Amino acid sequence: MRILGGIAKGKRIYTSKGCLIRPTSDKIKKSLFDMICPLEGMTFLDLYSGSGSIGLEALSRGAKHVVFAEKNVRLKEAINKNICECGFEDKICKIFAIDAQSAINFLSRRRTKFDVIFADPPYEKGWVSSTMQLLETSELLADGGLIILQHSCREALNAKLNHLQLINQKKYGDTILSFFRKYPLLEDTL
Repeated sequence: MRILGGIAKGKRIYTSKGCLIRPTSDKIKKSLFDMICPLEGMTFLDLYSGSGSIGLEALSRGAKHVVFAEKNVRLKEAINKNICECGFEDKICKIFAIDAQSAINFLSRRRTKFDVIFADPPYEKGWVSSTMQLLETSELLADGGLIILQHSCREALNAKLNHLQLINQKKYGDTILSFFRKYPLLEDTL
């Protein structure tokens, strides 16, 4: 795996041996960032980070602040190594070695806001709808912000979403990228 664009283009991304992860393919990653760039000055949350490939790509393409959430401590160490290898030590990065739900709850209590949230829960474990439900109720997403959910085409999104609108979906083999936008609530003028 490598960084595909931006200031760290071509830098290798390491993972921890023995960790079972399903990295986002270069084709999907390129398509994803082609759709959401530019990221200059934006805040980015990478949930279920794995090796940190998506958050690192966001940093390379201009995100000002990236938070990684990955519960596997060995993968957290790999993300740290990747930050150094890509030359991002001076960038604003935080890595939490906690599960996505705990990260969402912790960041919500701190009233943190993100312009872009990327979530890639393990496929076919039933976490897609629960992750989206948590994200919607968390208020982590800034008004006008974007949530990108990477999920299996065999796992339906059954969450009832009131403040998020599905604006796009792209299918790549067994993988779907679903894009949700948060629109500000309109005040009743009566």
